[in-house]
Amino acid sequence: MKTKNKLRIKYIICFTVAIIAGLLSRSDFVDFPQCIDDHLGDIIWAGMVYFMFAVLRPLGSGQWKMLAAICFSFSVECSQLITAGWLEAIRDLPGMRLVLGYGFKFSDLICYIIGVGMAFLLDQHFILRKSQVRAMKY
Repeated sequence: MKTKNKLRIKYIICFTVAIIAGLLSRSDFVDFPQCIDDHLGDIIWAGMVYFMFAVLRPLGSGQWKMLAAICFSFSVECSQLITAGWLEAIRDLPGMRLVLGYGFKFSDLICYIIGVGMAFLLDQHFILRKSQVRAMKY
């Protein structure tokens, strides 16, 4: 049980860092070249989604977290093809445009794959590996 809670805390930290990094990527505080600026927020957003699922299921396999994050991200992107009034009203609420997005772009799907893949690698090579090494010592 201790391992599960420690992992959950690590994932909450990663989730929070991803939110802050994503907000900074969309702000005027940091100036990136246009080709990076166009996609960085989407990559970070997808990584945040991966860590959201990791928080919900910290002992779940990395493959499960990846699949859940990709399915969720793709669903949100495809929902942007729906222009129903009620959905547009939700998107107009403060902050919801950052969550639900607006205007379907195929390039966003590629960004989501990259972001989830990077979060998976971070998870497998740093978060889980350190936890496993510590567990072996005791």
